[in-house]
Amino acid sequence: MDAESRDLLTVEQAANYLQLSQSSIRSYIRQGKLKAFRIAGKRKVLIPRDELLKLLEPARSDIFDDDGTGDAAKTGTPPPLTVVLFVNFRNLLSEAREAWRYRELLNNLVDRELQVRYKNSVLGVIWSLANPIVRALILVVVFKYLVPTAPENYSAYVLAAFFPWTYFLTGILDAGESVSRQMPLVKKVYFPRELLPLATTIANLRHFFLSLGVLGLYLIVLYTVSALDGDPKTPSLPPPTIFLLPVLVLMQTLLIGGIAFYISAMNVFFEDVKFLTAVVLDLLFYGVPIIYFLEQVHATKAIPQAVRPIVWQLFLLNPMTVILTSYRSFLLPPITLENAPGLATPLAVNQGFNTIHWPYFCFAFVVCVFVFVSGYAYFNSRKWRFVERQ
Repeated sequence: MDAESRDLLTVEQAANYLQLSQSSIRSYIRQGKLKAFRIAGKRKVLIPRDELLKLLEPARSDIFDDDGTGDAAKTGTPPPLTVVLFVNFRNLLSEAREAWRYRELLNNLVDRELQVRYKNSVLGVIWSLANPIVRALILVVVFKYLVPTAPENYSAYVLAAFFPWTYFLTGILDAGESVSRQMPLVKKVYFPRELLPLATTIANLRHFFLSLGVLGLYLIVLYTVSALDGDPKTPSLPPPTIFLLPVLVLMQTLLIGGIAFYISAMNVFFEDVKFLTAVVLDLLFYGVPIIYFLEQVHATKAIPQAVRPIVWQLFLLNPMTVILTSYRSFLLPPITLENAPGLATPLAVNQGFNTIHWPYFCFAFVVCVFVFVSGYAYFNSRKWRFVERQ
């Protein structure tokens, strides 16, 4: 091989050296960030070595040996480089297309995630059903027999928010270590790293569907009993907004996936992130309407009248508040709270879009999309530095 040919690399070689996907290299060529050409009679695109070095920040020509081939070319493993690249929307689409090519691997990772979770378990995935069933039974007993002041079927209203919260909680906590646990694989094999937090999110989504199934059976029993009672004040069918339930699941999954991208990438370099995340989520449990209704925040006397509108707006700007409240209103009818703490008069709650107006719902949807896209961009800007972690 002469000196000129040693200074020219194929797209595959360039991707290995820079620890990027081949589609990313081709994207840079199309955008003019990399100069490439074809030699007459050859089909492969060749890239000058100097052009590759321009993508490195700081530039490190030591990835090549004096003969121009470099250790990576000899060993077949990518060198430990720090590559800082500007990620724009076009590059993001290129990375997404590359990840789509590995969708079969994503399915395998999801299956593996579920298998490892229930490894050496006799009942296996049945435990994912047992957990929500036990929680439902406990809440029914507590609010029916131990808290007599609670409104009728209060356990259903708590479960309608508690199961989505559990999905949110486990999805983020599990994603925190999704990359760190797989570092031996990350350092040895090329694949889109974003598949790791995505696999964890999808695995928890499957569990959430099982929880929704348990909740659905519980609601069928409640609505059937209401229909048999014949009380015109008690609806025998869920609200029409139940058909918007897939939109809610999509919103929440995008939010969880976006946060998972941020947390999993940061946790690779700072393992304190996973502990801080757990603390924040424990606090957030009381900051979203799970064991109480959103309308109580606006009506309670525990919050001074002067700051109550500000607190109310902060609640509505939190996408998880909108999501959890919408789950309740999409699945269950409005009710009236009697003798609730901090309330002087009865309060109508679970009013759906009478409480959360469409602008707030649309705003929450936009926030969920933004968190997912920005999280994906952040993850892609850091993923090729994961191999530097010792």
